[in-house]
Amino acid sequence: MEGFSKQHLGLFLGPALFVVVMLIPPPASMIDAARAAGAAGWAPQLPLGMLAWILTWRVTECMPLGLAALAVPLVFSLSGVVPWRTTLTAFADPIIWIIMAGVLLELRDDVEDVDSRAEHSTEADRGVEGGP
Repeated sequence: MEGFSKQHLGLFLGPALFVVVMLIPPPASMIDAARAAGAAGWAPQLPLGMLAWILTWRVTECMPLGLAALAVPLVFSLSGVVPWRTTLTAFADPIIWIIMAGVLLELRDDVEDVDSRAEHSTEADRGVEGGP
């Protein structure tokens, strides 16, 4: 099959594993504990399914880490297991913003470096002095 790679496999295998794990009946003790905590009977399966999904995506490298990380709070919040405010609070931590700023600065430096190399390459092709 032409064009089929581990990324394509992981893209579909991750959500499929999630569905399979969600369809497996949880042990009765887990259902009782979930109901005692005020959660739905299927709530114990959700983290296991998400673990299988995100682990598959990371191993096959079919999604960027940031997108894979956002899938977990999205699914947890949409399912009603955890409120939106609780899931998104972790993303408001100041250290996250510091890391994001560092990544953006590094990306900017990479783009400027590529621009600089392209400029010097063009100058060298034209025979202009002052290239690297």
